[in-house]
Amino acid sequence: MFKNKNSVILILILFVCFSFSFCTNKAPQELIALSVGYLPSLAASPLYSAIVKGYFKEEGLNVRIQEIYSGPELVNALQGKAIDIAFGIVPPLVLSRSRGIAIKSICGATIDGAHVREHRLMLPPDSEIKKGIDLKGKKIAVVAEGTSDYFGLLQYLDKNGLSIKDVEIIKTSHPDMIFAIASKSVDAACGIEPFITTGKLLGKIKVFDFYYPDEPTEIGTYLAHEDFLALQPKIAEKFIRAIKKGIQYAQNHEELRKLLPRLEEYGIKFKLTEKVAKEVTIMEFKDSLTEKGIESIMNQLIEFGHLKEPIDVSACIYNPEN
Repeated sequence: MFKNKNSVILILILFVCFSFSFCTNKAPQELIALSVGYLPSLAASPLYSAIVKGYFKEEGLNVRIQEIYSGPELVNALQGKAIDIAFGIVPPLVLSRSRGIAIKSICGATIDGAHVREHRLMLPPDSEIKKGIDLKGKKIAVVAEGTSDYFGLLQYLDKNGLSIKDVEIIKTSHPDMIFAIASKSVDAACGIEPFITTGKLLGKIKVFDFYYPDEPTEIGTYLAHEDFLALQPKIAEKFIRAIKKGIQYAQNHEELRKLLPRLEEYGIKFKLTEKVAKEVTIMEFKDSLTEKGIESIMNQLIEFGHLKEPIDVSACIYNPEN
């Protein structure tokens, strides 16, 4: 009888130990893979922040990022299902909707204006260009036609009595613009940060003028195709929550400047030195685009002949409740 009791107790102890071991050693929940294309620039700081601070992992996402160097290319990648989500810009969003391509802004807005001045023209240090009118007949580097920078330049030229026909556009990626200026293969470049500050600190360029409209312009946003949003609404919501945390973090410029030089440690191919990070001009970050902001871009596209008629701007913004 005594032996039987001991046997029962031993069995119970072994059962409890086995159960505890099973509960504590079970495999962690597998993260959901998500492919995100992005413009490698300072404007993507909320994306970088969400990676470094672990906001995506908190949502159960394994975000794999892919550098793509222009807004139109990002839209093509979304349409071709090469990526799930993109950090892109507003003009290609508007143009894609006008062509029946079902892309939407799901969250996020980067904003520039005279109060920020993140977009500036870069010149060779010894350039004789003094005023906007001096750009006539010059070669100007722009990342691509159909981008926010391209339309910003069109407005700048118009304000200075010039048109696109008065200059020669040279398509150049943002990282290559410093070399293009230094080698004098172009006379000016539509620069963005951190390349402006990097080039200035290296003595390779001088900063000329802010080439965007003075009023605040909504430029960058996170995009997805309607097919993805219809099939994976919960994953989209996870991404949105993580990015909004990243936006909140990036709004603290002091903390963001500390984070920027460490990005390569996390597999982000966007290198800033501590000196550049301290001096770089940082854009504004907000949770979402506004219809008014999209309409402003749409009107620019119509004015310069890239869009024939207005579109429904409300269709550009994702609303999970609809």
